[in-house]
Amino acid sequence: MRPLGSLAIACAIGVAALYPEALIYDRAHGAEFWRYLTASLVHYDSPHLWTNLAAFCLLAVWLERVTSSRFLFALAVAVALLATLVLHLLLPEYVRFAGVSAVNYALLAALAGSGRMPYGRRVIGIAVAYQLWIALRAGGPPMDVVQPVWQLHLLALALGWGSAAARIDMGRRGGLRGVGAPVTQRQHRVPTTRAGGVRQPGA
Repeated sequence: MRPLGSLAIACAIGVAALYPEALIYDRAHGAEFWRYLTASLVHYDSPHLWTNLAAFCLLAVWLERVTSSRFLFALAVAVALLATLVLHLLLPEYVRFAGVSAVNYALLAALAGSGRMPYGRRVIGIAVAYQLWIALRAGGPPMDVVQPVWQLHLLALALGWGSAAARIDMGRRGGLRGVGAPVTQRQHRVPTTRAGGVRQPGA
């Protein structure tokens, strides 16, 4: 399967880089509802953009090849919208928000939950531990100019894992292509990457 969904979203991220102020989530423009979706497409600076985009391309192409373009697109859109809505409603300390790393964490969890990632449970355990470490540091000095919104990353991990479990269940009932086949240790290992986030903030 050609990764057309991954390519389309990656292109959208590239185009969004040209119009960051029109697309970023900002509480001062809360009535501009498109920002709830487009916030995940824009980034604060070049390192933030290229780190997140590289992780997205790796994870999205991998997930799309073992599931489908429809599954990838639905998961990415759902996580992007929900992450911004949760931040808007429950995290009032955040004034601005940008970044695709919440989507990246959801893709990572979906791969692990589908059984298509070697040592997937260990990878998710490390990702959760890293987010909890960030949470413990939240009251301390900033780690970087761009800091992760750990609450959204944990939410994204749960959504990605849950979406994979739901897809496996549907596959067992309806025979979806390639669903739920576990990866053995003898298969080729694909390296994982770390997705970053932000506290101006970002995901």
